[in-house]
Amino acid sequence: MPALVAFGRRWRIGSDDFVFPGLTEALVRFIWIVLGSVAVALHYPKDCEKKDKTEILIYVSVLLLLNIVVTLLCLVMARISARGAIMESNPRKPIATLIYVRVPLFLFEIVWTIIATIEVFRDYNICGFITFLRVVVCLEWTLVAIVVVGLIVVFNPIKEDEMNDRALISRRGVSRTFNLLKIKEDSLMRRALEDIANLMSSFFVGQDLVASDIAAGLLLVVHSPSNEYPPTKADVRAVPAWMTPASALHFLHFATCVYGWSTYLMYNRSVAAWSALAKSVKCCSGMRCDQVLVVEDNCCMCNTASLQLATKGRNVDLFYVSFRNRLYEVPFAVLADHDSHSIVIAIRGSLSLIDLVTDLTLDDEVFSVDVDCDPVLVGDHSLDAADGSEVRVHRGMLRSARYVFDTIRKKSVLEDLYVLNPGYQLVVCGHSLGAGVASLLTLLLKQQYPSVRCYSYSPPGCVISENGQAEMETHVMSVISGDDVVPRMSYQSMHKLRENVEMELRQTTRAKYEILIKGFFRLFFHAPWELSSPPLLGEGVDTLNLIGERTASVGYGTETPIALQIPEERIQKALGADAVGGASTVAIEMTERSSASLHSLNTPSSLAPTPLSTTSSIFTITKAPERTVMHPPGRCLYVSLDPIEGSKDTVPKSEWIDYRCLSEVKLSASAMTDHLPKSVANVLERLLETQAELP
Repeated sequence: MPALVAFGRRWRIGSDDFVFPGLTEALVRFIWIVLGSVAVALHYPKDCEKKDKTEILIYVSVLLLLNIVVTLLCLVMARISARGAIMESNPRKPIATLIYVRVPLFLFEIVWTIIATIEVFRDYNICGFITFLRVVVCLEWTLVAIVVVGLIVVFNPIKEDEMNDRALISRRGVSRTFNLLKIKEDSLMRRALEDIANLMSSFFVGQDLVASDIAAGLLLVVHSPSNEYPPTKADVRAVPAWMTPASALHFLHFATCVYGWSTYLMYNRSVAAWSALAKSVKCCSGMRCDQVLVVEDNCCMCNTASLQLATKGRNVDLFYVSFRNRLYEVPFAVLADHDSHSIVIAIRGSLSLIDLVTDLTLDDEVFSVDVDCDPVLVGDHSLDAADGSEVRVHRGMLRSARYVFDTIRKKSVLEDLYVLNPGYQLVVCGHSLGAGVASLLTLLLKQQYPSVRCYSYSPPGCVISENGQAEMETHVMSVISGDDVVPRMSYQSMHKLRENVEMELRQTTRAKYEILIKGFFRLFFHAPWELSSPPLLGEGVDTLNLIGERTASVGYGTETPIALQIPEERIQKALGADAVGGASTVAIEMTERSSASLHSLNTPSSLAPTPLSTTSSIFTITKAPERTVMHPPGRCLYVSLDPIEGSKDTVPKSEWIDYRCLSEVKLSASAMTDHLPKSVANVLERLLETQAELP
């Protein structure tokens, strides 16, 4: 729902967000009341001097009374906050008044707690149960601290009368968030953060939603009965012989090892493994290796030690390791794998806030221009599309790939390795962000090493444009696991997800707390209740013919439909020809009878239709700015563990798919876990075991 407005500010919380905090605070304060009452009843006035009896009674009684009043107030706020649907704020109007009552009580509670603290922490023992009283006062300070932290989290420094330019407000909010993360800034970082702030603001401009609204909307989208994802489209073209699940599993080990000590401990949860790592580190002793050149590891060389331990059982020689992590500078390792007769460049995925900035630098750059400015690669015309159109790639990943390329060329890493290992195959691999960087690095390397191969695990869905895929498919194999959300994430897919979230929020008539409880429960368990929507009411009338003939399904959680999907062509008509190529906004006015009026906010008000009803609600749909459509790189092998009907067991499945079918974000309980390297490895291992059992 719209953000709560109080004290002249629009807070980062809605009036329906007090259910869980209110009940939790009421429960904690109730426990405090019980403990305090029991302590006073059992010990007062035992062992207390006459003067101290009255003082203690006053201090404790006032605190007990305060907690009783605040507990009742929290219960009332929770009850009112649970009223109505997410977008219906009228039933929750008393929340603002209750907040104005709550604030003076909270300030008085702080003052009285200070007085009680001074009294109970005096040097002499005023009562026999003074220790218990001190514990009670400390618990009171804990309650106060929790409330203060909550206020800081939801506080909005911008006043309500300064909220005219929502895009500017969004940019400021994103910039402030990154500043709070204490990311070291220079001119390059500042430009990157400004670009990210502009990008993020484009997703939410014109919308008045808080974080819990988005969470509830995502759950509505997940469980919507009308939610359909593009089916996996098989790619029946022949694939190179080296693109096999077995080789993908082999090189996945190196892409995982380069993550460093944290991932080593996560995947090796045994005393022996942890003890081996502890013995291998060289804390602050200036570790030097004659055979391995290590760049910018921590003082204990933990990452290098874990990398050596992870490859100890394999016939591998580490040659160059860099854990330098700056903007557009990703950690990577170069090694010789004698089992596969390969020289491997393994690039680390996202593991730090700096990597997050690189991930979010979604602006695209012309790959051909960046390459052609290099005197070595200027003759590689295969990097340009056949029709002369541009090949565009993810800016952050391209700059990171250029960093790795320049580093290994400056250090003559590959040349030295080929002297030691002539005839070896060059392989580049990486996971997540490292997968996108590895695929672009492959295109940079292929001029000098035409047979270079790349294994890309769970790559982002916004690496390269359509024009560059033909060259990518020759050199890059991407492995997509299950419902992994990352390969399905692009600028266009995220905008489509946002539109689905907004539509579901407008349609639902369920309260937010109900959506959150039942939605999260259904993610992991079989729900005993039915959450699908009833059929459309017969009396709904579409007076302006805005509702498409094949959009009869309504959102999950809807009991009385308020709005239905509006065909894209009708939105484009309202936007007008002048809106093409830029961001525009459409105002859609929905009434209680499912009828609507639609007009562009760019048109004069005199041309806008007359409102259909005084009870209508207005919301906006923002047209996404035109951007190049980006895709995951190379040939895509889709692997998954499909459930067996009537059984809890699963069967591994693999299929070469068209990268275009990864155009929508698929939300499920495993959308995040399927992205982990361990999950990808498990599916590939199961797949190879199944193939080995075949005759």
